[in-house]
Amino acid sequence: MRYLAALLPLMLAASPAVALPPQGLIAGLSGDWNGDEFPDLVTLWAGEEGAALVLHHGSFMGLEPVLTLPDLAFAGGLAGQMPGLSLRSDTAFVLHQEQTAIGRTPWMQDLVIAWRPALGGWVVAGYTYVSYDRLDPDAGFSCDVNLLTGAFERARDGRKETGRDAPAPLALPDLTQDWRPAACDLM
Repeated sequence: MRYLAALLPLMLAASPAVALPPQGLIAGLSGDWNGDEFPDLVTLWAGEEGAALVLHHGSFMGLEPVLTLPDLAFAGGLAGQMPGLSLRSDTAFVLHQEQTAIGRTPWMQDLVIAWRPALGGWVVAGYTYVSYDRLDPDAGFSCDVNLLTGAFERARDGRKETGRDAPAPLALPDLTQDWRPAACDLM
């Protein structure tokens, strides 16, 4: 794994279609999410205003860049402010963001990004957000939405609510750093 981190910038920089942010690699994750028997790759790169997400599909020719989303994820300079990636399933991964380093109301956010060819390819399929108050243990907000079904759970200051909206997966190219589903607009 250490060697992959050292070689990955060199391998990707050789591809003329990918403009890499200059600050460096934050995280990388590989899997065959689109089921074509070639490993795909997602990486997070430090940038000026946050972290850029770069997605590659694998092919018999190697990795081919398919999507670059600059400044997509929050990335601060302290521990507790760096985004990350984790595997969710055979067809999905999670983009994790947090600001737990400083302040009274830390927060964490997970976006489930899934390959769904019937929906046009890469979509945001799930959203989870949690914030709490360091001084008031009864205060806080959480929201968990399955965008493929519309089901949601949310809680504010101890009051919980569940419901269902219309399914509303978001096409990954339309994702921005400040996007959130309508069910979580109480934030």
